[in-house]
Amino acid sequence: MLGLGSGRRGARSPPLLFLLLALGACLAFLALSYWVSSSRSAELRARVAALEAKVRRTAVDLSTMELQKHQLQLQLQSQLEGHKDEVGQLALLHRQQVQTESRICNEEKVK
Repeated sequence: MLGLGSGRRGARSPPLLFLLLALGACLAFLALSYWVSSSRSAELRARVAALEAKVRRTAVDLSTMELQKHQLQLQLQSQLEGHKDEVGQLALLHRQQVQTESRICNEEKVK
């Protein structure tokens, strides 16, 4: 029989220095990953802010253009109504002239 101290030794644990180095490497990897993702996140936030500002400017420009379009449509509509009135007056004058000329022609035929 073998005594308590004699026999096979159990599995040796790795040295403490190796464990500390592995833990330090893991911490360094995690810190680097956090730094990279944090800087990437800051870049993306800046891009989002720039795009939001561009969207706001575009919305303002769009509303300004819509207002100008509406004003121009109103102006064109009033001009169209004015032109229709002018055309109507000219047509009336033309009819009157034709009637007058026709009457004069008929009077000359009668004489």
